[in-house]
Amino acid sequence: MYNLHINNLIGGAVMIIGICTPCRAAKMGDVETRVKLLLGSASGENRIPLGLEVVGPLSDFQTSAEEIVRNVAEAKKQGIERVVIHAPITRNNWREAPTNLSRSESVEILNGVFDIANRIGARLVNAHFETFLTADEMREFTDAKRNQILEKVSDNLRRIKKGTVGLSLENMPWPLMGDSYWCQADMIYEPVSVDPEEVARFALQNGAGLTFDTCHWGTLGLSISLKTAVQRVAHNLVHLHMSDVLGRWIDGSARYKEGVVPGDGDLGQEVFYLLLEYLQDLEDPVTITAEVNDRDFKNPEESRLSLARIFEWLRIILP
Repeated sequence: MYNLHINNLIGGAVMIIGICTPCRAAKMGDVETRVKLLLGSASGENRIPLGLEVVGPLSDFQTSAEEIVRNVAEAKKQGIERVVIHAPITRNNWREAPTNLSRSESVEILNGVFDIANRIGARLVNAHFETFLTADEMREFTDAKRNQILEKVSDNLRRIKKGTVGLSLENMPWPLMGDSYWCQADMIYEPVSVDPEEVARFALQNGAGLTFDTCHWGTLGLSISLKTAVQRVAHNLVHLHMSDVLGRWIDGSARYKEGVVPGDGDLGQEVFYLLLEYLQDLEDPVTITAEVNDRDFKNPEESRLSLARIFEWLRIILP
């Protein structure tokens, strides 16, 4: 069962307890933009708390902790009630990246992130555990290698000082870099954290929850519905990244596009409406981040449209 560090995430008929938008909290200008965006999108009667998902490069969490703490405190004065953190991801040199949870360096980094999370009253820290395998390495990938990786990640997770903040692990897309590379020869794969059910099971065994990324799930091209996929992991679901996906990766000819406005990609509007309807009936609390790619961060039109659509659906769903 869940350990004490995430008891504050679980239990009670609370359903959807926060709608969030990504925010580089080290920059006050971005905080102001995102708070204004949330307040504008939720205008009118709104019973669901508004929140920020703190994001940013590794340097933000290492050198700008005081700015993050100060800026989040200001956001709370303006009506922000929920805060989550997305642990920084560095993909330079792939598996050598210090944020990779299969590397011992990640423990020190995540301890620093959790220190900030406890100071700002974050609900949880969301993290990836990516393996970064080449096509040649994938051909030689075995269950023994999978177990070796998971044992290392588990060992590192046990060394993280979470305080009173929860930890969640996120499902990844397939192939991992299918939005960037065309050919299999160049492709980077993540075979360990793709299946949300496997991630949920592993997270539960390690005292963590699941962040279900709808876009990442959409890259798999499965025949089951999004609602069904989420139902299968609802026992350990604590956070959800909501966005659509456009296209599929095809070796040498096509890439997928991540972070599409919910309903504007291949998944479509109806599946997101049905998902929100289901989430609202859950007995365990879930926060949602509209995690879309904005072309202009100073005028985040894609986030604005996503939030407006989510709140429109919720106004229909909520009694």
